[in-house]
Order: sequence, then C-alpha cells, then structure tokens
Amino acid sequence: MIASTAAAPRWVVDRESREALPRVERHLARVALSEDTSSIAADQLLSPCSKRLRPLLALLAARITERRISERAVRAAAAVELFHEGTLCHDDIVDDDAYRRGISSPFGSNGARMAAIAGTELLFRAVQLSHDLPGQARVLVSDAADTVCRGQLRELAQIGNPYVSVRERLEVMSEKTAKLFRLSAALGCAPAATPPIVRALLDRYSYRLGMAFQLADDLADFGTHCDALRRDSGSDVRSGVFTLPLLFALEKDSLVRSELLGTIAASNKGSSQHLQVVVALVDHAGGFDRSYAALNGWLESARTTLRLGCSLFPPSVYRSLVELTHTVSDSALLPTRRLPTRCQQ
Repeated sequence: MIASTAAAPRWVVDRESREALPRVERHLARVALSEDTSSIAADQLLSPCSKRLRPLLALLAARITERRISERAVRAAAAVELFHEGTLCHDDIVDDDAYRRGISSPFGSNGARMAAIAGTELLFRAVQLSHDLPGQARVLVSDAADTVCRGQLRELAQIGNPYVSVRERLEVMSEKTAKLFRLSAALGCAPAATPPIVRALLDRYSYRLGMAFQLADDLADFGTHCDALRRDSGSDVRSGVFTLPLLFALEKDSLVRSELLGTIAASNKGSSQHLQVVVALVDHAGGFDRSYAALNGWLESARTTLRLGCSLFPPSVYRSLVELTHTVSDSALLPTRRLPTRCQQ
C-alpha cells in the first residue's frame, strides 16, 4: 500500500486552502488504513497522482467566509473526495478499465464484484464523514448520490447506441460529473453562513466547471497527450460510450457517419490501429473543433460568473478559482494539435 503524498497544485494560490489540504489527506488516510475499511481501494484513494480538484474546490468555497478553514469544512472536503473515489470504482467497472493513475484499479485487481462493493463502501464512508454537517447539507449529499447513480445508469443504457443525441449526452455529463462539482462547492459553504448570492454564484461556476472537466476528460481519452494522465487511450470508444467528440462527428454527413461507425465497431475489438483511424475521422469531421469550442464556452462562462462576484471573494480565492478553469483547459489536449500545456494536474 502506498502512502498519500498529494500536495496542493500550483494553481491554488490561496495559502489557507493549500495548508488545509494535508488535513484532508489525514482524514482520507484514516479511512484507507482503518481496520473497518476494505484495503481494495486504499492505493487508489491515497495515490499521489490524484488531482484532488473537488476537495480543493470545497476548501476554496469555505474560505470565502472562513478566515481559518474549520475542521467541519475539512471533513466536508474529505467526504467529497471519498464520494468521488467511490464513483471511480464503479466507473471503471462500466468502462472495463483495469488501470487508473498508473496502478491497477480495484476492478483490475479484484474484478467487478469486489470493486462494486469497495466503491459502495467509500460512498458510505463519505456519508459517515459528513454526519455533523447542517441538515440541508446532508440532504445535498443524498441527493447527489441519487443523481450520480442515475447518470451512471443513463450512460449504461446508452452504451453502443450511436443514435444518442447531444442533449442526452449532456444530461449524463450533468448528472455524473457536474453534480459532484456542485456538491463540492455547496459542502464547502455548508459549515459557515455563506450569503445566498455567493452560494448561487459558486453553484453556477461549479456546474460549468464540471461540464468542462468531463468534456476535457472525454477529449483526453482519444490519445495519451500527457504523462500525468497515466491511462490507456480509447477506453470510451472500446466500451461503446459515445461522448461529445464522437456525437459531433457523427452529425457531419452520412458517408462520414457510416465509415466512423464501422471503424468504431472494429476498435471495440481492441485494435489500436483502428483507434487511430477513429481519431483521424473525428478530427476530419470537426468533432474535436466543436468539442473544444464547447469546452472553452463553458470555461469562459465559469470565469464570467466569477467576475460577477469578484468583490465578494477574497482575492486569493478568486485567483485560485480562475486558475482552476485554466487547469481544466490545459488537460484537454487534442490528439491532432500541439497545444501549450502546463500539464500540472
């Protein structure tokens, strides 16, 4: 088992939030090393390759009204990460991913049944850790669990279906990913008396950030653009998940659609050569251009939301939240372009 050495990334310029992250890590380590917790997901939970975006978002939200981040807010941030890690265990089963963050995933090491139980256990630990939050915050946790599960089930139902609409894919992204970013911001606000206008701005910002993050992740799946990703490319294509770049490309014309669907079917058998053809076809059909335009649109909307409330945020928190949008943008390196990257995950 590895020990967590995750440190606050450079985009977090708020000193108090940076210094609070090790407190979050201690909570996660206690859960991972507890005799009451299965060891199956411990290495993944404590991986130094984890970006910890969601707990950091929670800490930054707490900092808006807390000069010194409270222990309640730290536990809320740890609960969000446990929730996230639990969903990853389940996601790897759906995507048939044996590796995550450069090591074998719980699914890869122990199979679907054990990984499913391990993921559910982490979700339960998240609920335990948030037990002393205000009542409304606990309701948000249960609502998020329901929404994320619904999004995962919706995606399962869409696997292998090339007739999924862009709107249906956006619903999955909203439920599976953006909901957890929204929960992170909401739980960070929960321990303190955060003004309603600030909560509303953070909710709007975190939704757009979450949608952009999922699209960036979908783009990254088309190629190993950054060593920090530490994953195999093409898992979505091989699993029959039609993400936005594919759906945009399929709208091009009937000839491209027919050729692309045939190549996708061949790539499902594990051929990297066919995956390269898929990438070329998606690029030719404009799937990457449209996806990157959507990504930039969500991120710019998130930054606009921050500007609307910049006077309500401590300057270091505002700068950190803006930098987070650039970090998400940097992670979406298109496979056919040489884009500048800080690759600082």
